[in-house]
Amino acid sequence: MAAPRIEKRVRADAEQVPRLRAAAAAFTRDHCDHSDETAQAVALAVTEACSNAVRHAYPGSSGELTLTGRVDGDQLTLTVVDEGVGLVTETRPAAGRLGLRLMRELATTTITSDQHGTRVHLRFPRTTATQPSR
Repeated sequence: MAAPRIEKRVRADAEQVPRLRAAAAAFTRDHCDHSDETAQAVALAVTEACSNAVRHAYPGSSGELTLTGRVDGDQLTLTVVDEGVGLVTETRPAAGRLGLRLMRELATTTITSDQHGTRVHLRFPRTTATQPSR
C-alpha cells in the first residue's frame, strides 16, 4: 500500500493560506496519531510557511505556491515551495523572522533557498505530540 500523500498547488495570495492550512490539518488528522495536538502544530507551521511565501516570494509580481506532504513510517513531512526570489535574510529585521523561529519550534525545519525559490520542509513525529528537538 502506498504511503499517504497530499499535493496542492495554488496562486500565492493571502486568500489561499487558510485553504492550505485546512488541507494540511485534515491530512494530519486523517493519517497521524495524537492528531489534535499534531494537527494544531502542523496548521500553525504551514500557515507561517505559506504566509512568508505570499509576503516575500514574488515582490511586484504573482506566482504559485505548492504544499506537498507524505507520511513515511513514524514521520509526517510537509513541504511548502515557491518559485520566487528566495530568502534575503540580511534585509529583514529580526522581528520579521518570528515566523521562522516559530516553525522551528513546532517542527524539525529545513529551509533551502536561492534566486529560483524557497523550499520549507517541516517534519513532525507521526505518533507523538511532543515537540521536536532541533
